[in-house]
Amino acid sequence: MSVQRSRRASRPTTPLRRSVSRPGNGLSASQTAFPLEALIPAFSELSDSLTDLDTNFQYLEIMHENLSRFSESFAAFLYGLELNAWCVDFQEAPTLDSFERFTEHQMLFNQAENEVKVQEAQDEVIQESLDKEPVPVKKSTKPVTRRTQPPAPKTGTKPATARPTTTTRPGTRPARLPVTSSGFR
Repeated sequence: MSVQRSRRASRPTTPLRRSVSRPGNGLSASQTAFPLEALIPAFSELSDSLTDLDTNFQYLEIMHENLSRFSESFAAFLYGLELNAWCVDFQEAPTLDSFERFTEHQMLFNQAENEVKVQEAQDEVIQESLDKEPVPVKKSTKPVTRRTQPPAPKTGTKPATARPTTTTRPGTRPARLPVTSSGFR
């Protein structure tokens, strides 16, 4: 019995439903003379709701017809594709090897693209360093030494030992080192 009571207590109530257990049913004296007249507003509301339901079902039926027509047309299209696949021999159809070659080419392309990006970044850094104002070079008072080969000995004489000779060039500065592919000088 406690189970039935808990079910009745948890059951939601409809706000439009009048309580049947109360005496008099909440009807006035004028409505009790003809008890069916109290149902006229409820039946008109029911009629309006059924009209809306009928309209919604008509729209649903139209949608169902359109979907079934589309399904039939799409099925015919797929059937045509299947028949075409059986009737036409496609020599250039991709195989598993072609997919593997494609992935290898993609990897090589991506590697080359990354190398180009790295090289461009290095070139930008080098260009930025070259575009900066040159640092003034202090003139050195030290003589610049140049090592040269002695002239070839004359025949019949003793060869002389090679000694470095020094030449002084005032106002010269060292030449720039060539840039290598790694970006270092």
